[in-house]
Amino acid sequence: MRYIILTLLIFLTTLKINSQTENLRDDINKIISESGTRTGVSLYSFTTGDTLSIRGDEFFPMQSVFKFHIALAILNMADRKELKLSDEIFIDKSDLHENTWSPMRDKNPDGNFNISIAKLLEYSVSLSDNNACDILIRIAGGTEKIQEYFDGIKLENFYIVASEYEMHKEWEIQFRNKTTPKASTEIIKKIYTDNLFSKESFDFLYKIMTESQTGQKRIKEKLPVGTIIAHKTGTSGKSAEGLIVAVNDIAFISLTNGQKYILSVYVSDSKLDYPENEKIISDISKAVFEYYK
Repeated sequence: MRYIILTLLIFLTTLKINSQTENLRDDINKIISESGTRTGVSLYSFTTGDTLSIRGDEFFPMQSVFKFHIALAILNMADRKELKLSDEIFIDKSDLHENTWSPMRDKNPDGNFNISIAKLLEYSVSLSDNNACDILIRIAGGTEKIQEYFDGIKLENFYIVASEYEMHKEWEIQFRNKTTPKASTEIIKKIYTDNLFSKESFDFLYKIMTESQTGQKRIKEKLPVGTIIAHKTGTSGKSAEGLIVAVNDIAFISLTNGQKYILSVYVSDSKLDYPENEKIISDISKAVFEYYK
């Protein structure tokens, strides 16, 4: 009799959780439908085990989200003793492409300086520097080597084929660096559950992601003070027809009440302007927070 009652209680509890998750799904779907965009969402809760996916298996162009993945490949090399984060790289003026986002170039317009790999990672992840990103791709051995790393750890639905410089040369190339919202959530989950890195590398990655200065009006905007957000954004340009194909943000979030979850949001095929696309992400993030607060 006790077993039957316990089984019934577990069943009812599961039913309640699923019902609540469906309410969250409805809230997010309403935000997306009102925007008229193609938006993908993936959620995983470390605390409750909840998962939620909306267009989670569809491919989206990553844009600068891939700088997070490049950092993982570099940190793997560091853990394998193939390089040290303290190693210094000489930066020639020819490494600093014009007409691209690059705080590193703005600070050192003439090039001809040495910089540590750790600092390049900070520029690439925390400031989304395109020149630093491409130098890291070169250090990693190219996009094929980076792809081999992710294939090796069995991350599905992730493809990297082009550098920032190559994406800037031709509009269509950006669509070849692609992933799914689920795959984005999965790789963050792997970092925490599969012990992919040494403590030193993990702590460094956590630091540069929590110090990220981009996308302040996305996942982060409507979360309360004290929330820890380790994230990476990505943003495309606008086509001649006024279409924005990528406004993205993926994040590990730790609330002050102990709830910990991963949220990946990709906004694509949008005729809205950048602030409106960012608002879609911040509204989705707020809806998830309201669910877990």
